[in-house]
Amino acid sequence: MSSGSTPFSGGGRGVPVAPPPRHRPRREALPTDEASRAFHLVGASYAVLAMTDPELADQPFVAGLNHLEAQLADALRRAQADGELSGDRDASVEAARLIALNHGLGTAVLVGQRTGEDAEAVLRCHIDELFAA
Repeated sequence: MSSGSTPFSGGGRGVPVAPPPRHRPRREALPTDEASRAFHLVGASYAVLAMTDPELADQPFVAGLNHLEAQLADALRRAQADGELSGDRDASVEAARLIALNHGLGTAVLVGQRTGEDAEAVLRCHIDELFAA
């Protein structure tokens, strides 16, 4: 790489190249502002209610989580097909791990254990390790 260029600057030719998706932290996935905090609070509240009322667990809440997990697994499979992610990884398991990590970090931000920036750094570290293997 030439001096002054970045990994996403087109190899020093001055042509901007968008970073791969894994390098674009999804701040909206964490409760880092008023809107995303409200969204996460509603989701967390619904999850607690679903734990105590089996009928709620059958509602779109769980179906939505399953759909999100399937979309993420599909994206990871595409990354495997493109050679960006090791074929040894189980895309479905990795999708579940990413969602669980994100939910746990979101809760940590909501209760003040971590800042949004700290949570984003943890998520970014996991994603970098996932794609490095």
